[in-house]
Amino acid sequence: MKHLVEAVLFLTLASCGLSGHQDAQETQLQLLVSDMPITMQAGQTLALQLLVIGAGSEQATISSPDLPPFATLQGSRLTLSPSRQYEGDYTLTLVASTQSSTASASLRLTVQRPETAPRPQVFFLSATNGDNLGGFCLDLPTCVLYGTPIFYLSAVDDEGDPVTWDIELVSSEQPFSGSPTQTLTQPVTRPPYPPEVQMPFSGLTVGQSYSFAVRCRDGLGAACSWSSGRSSGQDGWLRGTYGFVQGPAQKP
Repeated sequence: MKHLVEAVLFLTLASCGLSGHQDAQETQLQLLVSDMPITMQAGQTLALQLLVIGAGSEQATISSPDLPPFATLQGSRLTLSPSRQYEGDYTLTLVASTQSSTASASLRLTVQRPETAPRPQVFFLSATNGDNLGGFCLDLPTCVLYGTPIFYLSAVDDEGDPVTWDIELVSSEQPFSGSPTQTLTQPVTRPPYPPEVQMPFSGLTVGQSYSFAVRCRDGLGAACSWSSGRSSGQDGWLRGTYGFVQGPAQKP
């Protein structure tokens, strides 16, 4: 849910009187904008009410030639609503104009992006005939799956970033390469209970034992943090003696 913050930014019009008759006066625009940058969080909405004060202010219009994609300017209302991809520093040019004068000023903006690693919530291995070996099968000779093995996966990300799951599946005699056999993205990750995604592995050789490694990362590359004493390497892969034996479609 986005948070709406209201603020006021003053654009000051300073009038400069000329000698002579009243109708010979002209208005000189001067925009005064704070040198201090505005800082906001990605996912937040900030609404700035731009006020023009001074002589001729009622005729002034406000525009900007370089608004970022997350900014909209409607009349005197500037709305900033950056998503997480827009982390960084920005300079927005604001222009106040009347028929006789124009002036500009710069508004500096910093968008900050909170970041926490996703947390696996559901990770277990089953098969099309209903066998359920749980999350990790440590005894390869007795862990037999009948039918198509299916990984059920779900992770929670506090910022709601999509989570990409990678699984590398190799025959137990082969080493892991660090390249996923299959990849799947879980688009909905907000707590507390995002839906599961499924990753089936069909066409495996009956009687062959397989080992698997798993990795999950959010859209910004932060690797999942595993609980229950499990830890992953610097490359984000969780490896161990995890695997199963591929059985036939039906139990004998």
